[in-house]
Amino acid sequence: MSAKSKKRPLVITILSALMIGLSLWLIAFRSYLLRTSPVISDLPDTGEGVINLKLISGISIVVGIGFIPLLLGIGLWRLLPWARAISICLFSSFLFPCLAAAIGLVQDPVFNRTNDLAIATGCAVVLAILLNPKISKTFASNKYAKSIAEE
Repeated sequence: MSAKSKKRPLVITILSALMIGLSLWLIAFRSYLLRTSPVISDLPDTGEGVINLKLISGISIVVGIGFIPLLLGIGLWRLLPWARAISICLFSSFLFPCLAAAIGLVQDPVFNRTNDLAIATGCAVVLAILLNPKISKTFASNKYAKSIAEE
């Protein structure tokens, strides 16, 4: 075990491993849904290379929703300060709408109040971890991130 991995807090190790694992699962699941989607099977076979806007949109959703948390998880694993900052923004962007839906201020067309409350609770826990002063100091004192910034 290297000295760098000993300095990583356990909660950051767990959080980054969860983000990486769930992102890989999300990419695989969405790719499966995209392959089995009727949008792909309904493409006209004209031989002219027709571009289907729904197909391109589906692929961009797979990339956007799957790869961004994957990169953030890798960044958190390596204790990169930008990954912590963007993760705070990402989880905040989920927390407040889910919390508003959970208490009934807005209507959520996808989830019910129980799901919104569970998502809001999870986001609040992650934000409490990422905003902890000790965690903040760990990211600020990361020698690896400082060496990249100096190059």
